[in-house]
Amino acid sequence: MKSDKKSASRWIVLFLLSAAFMGSFAARMIWSPFIASASAELGISAAQAGLFISMFYIGYMITQLPGGILADRLGVKFVLSISVLVTGLFTFLV
Repeated sequence: MKSDKKSASRWIVLFLLSAAFMGSFAARMIWSPFIASASAELGISAAQAGLFISMFYIGYMITQLPGGILADRLGVKFVLSISVLVTGLFTFLV
């Protein structure tokens, strides 16, 4: 009985992590084709839109080093799970 419950919870966790990862992936990938429409809607110039995209990806790159260090110290599964869930949560909130 306990094995069945553990197995079911693993599928739920897998589904949640996969959904969060797909959402965060879409949020990262959508900006390139979407920035022209977004900049017109927000009333910003192409240079400002380019700066926004650059800062978005620079922030993404900067988090890789601390993420790797935390993964070494705390374990890959834990850090990846927390990271994907937090990213998915913030993507959902946006």
